[in-house]
Amino acid sequence: MKLVLTGQHTEVLIVHMHVMRKNIKNVLKRNYGGSEGKRLLKVYDSIKESLKARYGLLTEYESFPFLFTEEQMNLLHSFLAVFFSKVESEVASKAHKPSEQEAIRQNMQLPLLEEVRDKVNSLMKEVSLVG
Repeated sequence: MKLVLTGQHTEVLIVHMHVMRKNIKNVLKRNYGGSEGKRLLKVYDSIKESLKARYGLLTEYESFPFLFTEEQMNLLHSFLAVFFSKVESEVASKAHKPSEQEAIRQNMQLPLLEEVRDKVNSLMKEVSLVG
């Protein structure tokens, strides 16, 4: 599957995937057991490595078509869904004013990550319509 990302999108996705790796490892182990959890963590890491391999060559607004397997895209899709539900609930509980919530969202570069999520969701819909 071809996921087209800019340098900005790639950077923010790498950073958030790196920060969340330990949590993802625990979730995968808990939900899928030891051996399957380890295998899925390798899939997660392969996504990160694909992004990192090309990131140094991209400019901020230059686009690049990353090629991922269906399993990688499913895992990326799940990661983004879980990540956003967790972040949104934490932001809402910590910041009571809408202006504070927006400041947190901007600081975490969530608008860029939302664009990535939208691209992934769009690809997943296309695949489900074709398949």
